[in-house]
Amino acid sequence: MPLPADTTLNDRYTIRRTLDPGGEDAGDAGLAAGAFATVYLADDSDGDAAAILTEYVPAALSERTDDGELTPRDGREELFEQGMTLFRKETGMLREIDHPNLAHPIDDFRARGTAFRAGVHPAGASLAGALQKNGGRIDEEAALEVMRPALGALHALHREGGVHAGFAPAAIYLTKKRKVLLRGFRGVQFQLARRMVRREVPGAEEALAEATIPGISPPEQSDSEGRRGPWTDVYAAAATFFRAVTGRRLPEVSANAPSEQDASEEPGQAEIAEALAGAEELSEELKPVLERALAQRPRGRLQSAQALLELLEDPSKLPEHSLSEGSRSEEPGAVELEDPEGAEGAGASAIAGAGASERDETRVEEAGEEDEGTWGPASIAAAAAEAARQEKEKARNQRKKREAEEGTRYEDDQPAARAGRRRGADDEDGDERLLPVSNRVAMGGGVAVLLVVAGLLFSGLLGGSTSSAEGSASARYERLVAEGDSLFEASAYQAAARRYREAEDLDIENAPGEGRVSERLLMIEQLQEAVEEENYRRAMTRGDSLMARAERLVDGENEFGESARLLFEQAREAYVTALSSRPDDSTALARVQSVRNTLNVGEEESGQQEDGETTLEEEQQLLFERYRDGGDEAFANENYEEARRQFNEALGYQPDNTYVQDKLEEIETRISEAQQQEQYRRYRRRADSLVEAGQLEAAKNEYQLALDVNPGDTAVTRRLDEIAERQEQQRERQEQYQLHRSRGDMRFSESNFQQAAASYRKALDQRPDDDYAQRRLREAEQRLAEAKQAAEDSANQQQTANQQQTADQQQAAEQQQAESQQAAGQEQTAGQQQQQTAQQGGGQEEPSESESKIYEVTDQQPKVVGGRSALYENISYPEEARQQGIEGRVFVRATIGKDGSVRNVKVQRGVGSGLDTEAARAVRNAEFEPAVVDGEPVAAYRTLMVRFQIE
Repeated sequence: MPLPADTTLNDRYTIRRTLDPGGEDAGDAGLAAGAFATVYLADDSDGDAAAILTEYVPAALSERTDDGELTPRDGREELFEQGMTLFRKETGMLREIDHPNLAHPIDDFRARGTAFRAGVHPAGASLAGALQKNGGRIDEEAALEVMRPALGALHALHREGGVHAGFAPAAIYLTKKRKVLLRGFRGVQFQLARRMVRREVPGAEEALAEATIPGISPPEQSDSEGRRGPWTDVYAAAATFFRAVTGRRLPEVSANAPSEQDASEEPGQAEIAEALAGAEELSEELKPVLERALAQRPRGRLQSAQALLELLEDPSKLPEHSLSEGSRSEEPGAVELEDPEGAEGAGASAIAGAGASERDETRVEEAGEEDEGTWGPASIAAAAAEAARQEKEKARNQRKKREAEEGTRYEDDQPAARAGRRRGADDEDGDERLLPVSNRVAMGGGVAVLLVVAGLLFSGLLGGSTSSAEGSASARYERLVAEGDSLFEASAYQAAARRYREAEDLDIENAPGEGRVSERLLMIEQLQEAVEEENYRRAMTRGDSLMARAERLVDGENEFGESARLLFEQAREAYVTALSSRPDDSTALARVQSVRNTLNVGEEESGQQEDGETTLEEEQQLLFERYRDGGDEAFANENYEEARRQFNEALGYQPDNTYVQDKLEEIETRISEAQQQEQYRRYRRRADSLVEAGQLEAAKNEYQLALDVNPGDTAVTRRLDEIAERQEQQRERQEQYQLHRSRGDMRFSESNFQQAAASYRKALDQRPDDDYAQRRLREAEQRLAEAKQAAEDSANQQQTANQQQTADQQQAAEQQQAESQQAAGQEQTAGQQQQQTAQQGGGQEEPSESESKIYEVTDQQPKVVGGRSALYENISYPEEARQQGIEGRVFVRATIGKDGSVRNVKVQRGVGSGLDTEAARAVRNAEFEPAVVDGEPVAAYRTLMVRFQIE
């Protein structure tokens, strides 16, 4: 039962209403509500925005009282507490992760018997809600722009050892401020549900089922024995991408995913392949990527969110490899592992072939030669290199064919983006021409457009302006214009121009050159001209400054030295750069010629150039060759950073030169390999040291980072398996330790020192060196010893008192017996006299009971009405004796009148500590049947034994 509206929590949050993830809020909540949590929309008195409150409420383990408190169900207290601990730990981890696209909790607190997590709720909608209002789907480009930041946040979560377990369209939130947020974490749900299944808690199977998302979650997530990890979220992310682009769910596969050992077939993979093959909305290049990410067996799946993102951005990095072959092949000499974390999936950088050679040497050293066809780093590298070469050749051929048939649609002839190159002038959505020379650095369209597309998606989808993504030419025109406007506002002018040109082809209302789209294209052209003018001005200013410095140097030295020559050459480069912005500028041409004449002073130039264009081409060729040769020399000396700089300069003069392009690709690969392998070794060294120090969690993070660099590294996966096993053992020991320690503390507070000591001993079985348990055990044993000594002293004193009392009682009894015998003689005489008097017709009253005899021996003893059980029902165990563990028997003597009354109650022998008093009280308050002599009730003595024993 959720908390009611207007409930105030933590003196800060006031609940507005409960969010319904299965109803009207299905497109907005996405916050793991259901069998494990309740989600509220609340007002935050400390903030401007509304807040989302997630309350830990495991329905199968807890129930809410009438006053709103959440209490564990009987027998499920331990699981409830474990789940709450996991919930709070997850909250703490999320607060520590520094990623702009991860929804960070702003607060966590305990109230109403459970734990709460609070987060900001900005205006916006989930991807699920946006898709619903957009006809059910979006195109690949828009989906990728939304998935890029979401996958980045997911990768950051994985680096901290977390698993999302709920990645889906509902977990991706698009704010009105054009930001993508990942939320809806279900890791705790999945973990707690598995524990419930293992302990056979009623409703556990239903809880496990609710922790999964149909058509999104991988098979292992619905299996209580399934191993989860980053690969779990990779599957869900790929399924989410499929859902966003096609508008359909993937087929649900059997929860009984194939084991890692049984690789003869993969149930469910055929259905996945069929769904991908029939998805006309997906490009053919992306289908193999998604098939790999959606592998039913975790080993055959991509192992990181970064790997999936890289392949979605550049499918050519995926090697040609059969999924079924990959899942059946084994690592040479590798041990069969249950943990799919060791699967040889395509990693973040290894997919591009980075680090292949060194990893191959490591694998040969550890496991022998690599079998031909094995899915390993070497085959990844070879296949990736070949795929990249074929893709580049294919792109060039298509470009030439398109230009020959219809003319280029691009204003500047930029080569296609190349795998392995830095984002920048060659990126599809880059706008290198609009940047000053000094700022022509990596500014890919993906970075510039990242939040724009999310915002575009939000505004386009929530506004309901289109009924379908591809419904008609008019709808496509509106979408292209909206995209172009968003890109234009983000200063991604070249990408915006392409959208506008496509829209212009669909514009049937305006003549060519007219209308708003044409006006925007004209504005972009004017902006380009303005930037080119600025580039020209800066280059000329730099050239003039260098020229003046060189001339001053010559005048001062009266000779043409090397320093002056270097300055003149730099000036010439600046003037040539200016000519790239104004090819026919006479001033720049004249400056170039002047520098040339200065550099060739005293010599007659052979073959003067006939016009400025020939001079420019010659200058550009000379500069290109100089930088190219400098790059070759640096490359031969393995100075790759310098070689990259030289080749990049050369590429500025001949952007389409394939030799330089190939060299730059090779340099990037070698630099990346060297950096990655050095990083890999650093991670391994740190991880090994941390393992030796016993810091397993930190070591696990370092090994995972190493595995990100070298996916499929068997040595690292073995270490991760060992750490996981040790951590599981540690967790179990810690849980047992905490359980016994808590019980010990509770019993100690109740002064039950004997059971407290037993609990502390059990805690020390789990953590033998624990100072706290050792100290508390000593205290409990000391208290026990003190109680035992006190009991012994009390018993001795009581025994002495009892012995004296017994002697007194014996003396009194003997005296009383003598008196009784004397009274009996007198009674007999009196009886005879009474008889004589009766015979004489006289009569007297019977003597009172006080004057009658009190019998020691009777025909029938006095009895407790209801038996001894009735006597014990009236006895309460004294608390002092219970706390000290005192037990024993108390003997009580009383006089029972012939009417059943109780008098003269005395303790003959006891044990003290309140037991004697309680026994006497019970006898005094008991109801008796009197003794019988000759069939008549008489007064008699009765001694009863009362036993005290702690159950």
